[in-house]
Parts: sequence; C-alpha cells; structure tokens
Amino acid sequence: MERRGNYTSINRNGPRNRRYYAKSSTECLLKWYADHETNPYPSNEEKQELATASGLSVERVIQWFTNKRTEMRRKTFRKIKKASTVSHHLEEWFSEHESTHIQPWNKERNWH
Repeated sequence: MERRGNYTSINRNGPRNRRYYAKSSTECLLKWYADHETNPYPSNEEKQELATASGLSVERVIQWFTNKRTEMRRKTFRKIKKASTVSHHLEEWFSEHESTHIQPWNKERNWH
C-alpha cells in the first residue's frame, strides 16, 4: 500500500491498482453530487473548485464523478431488475391461483 497525496494506491498482485480517496477529499464531492443528483455533471469551473476544495487534481475529480455516475446507474438498474423480477413472480403466483376462492387481485378492478 502506497500513500499518494489524498488517496491510497493498493496493488494486490492484480492487474490494476485501486485508489481509495481520503474521506476529507470525498466529502465535498459527495455533497456536490447529492445537491446536483438530477444533473451530476459539474462545469469546468466547478471541477476546478472541487479539485481545490478536495485536494485532488482536476483529472481525479473527473474520474471520481465518472465512477460515481456509473455506480449510481448500476444501482438503479439493479433496483429496476429486482422490481421487475418481483413483479414477474407475483404475476405467476396470481395466475396459478386464479381458480382458488381467494382472489386478492382482480386485473379489471385492482383489489377486491
């Protein structure tokens, strides 16, 4: 493990190094991201200000935002996929139990 500025570089005999940013560096980036979640793309001026505030280079700030947006897209996709799977299982269950006396779901009228 090698400490470089505001991040730590770790090589565990793998093909790439992982960088873990100092908490103090990412706090301002996380706050900016949360405040701009609907459009998480800082302008060039904002990137420069965030780099100064975090102690990271502009390139590192750019990469941090790229990684964060990718992470959030993946989380959103997983939630959608999970909800879709649950919905599919519910539809299967209800279609299998349509002939029973208890029908909690009626497609035409929603709930009885």
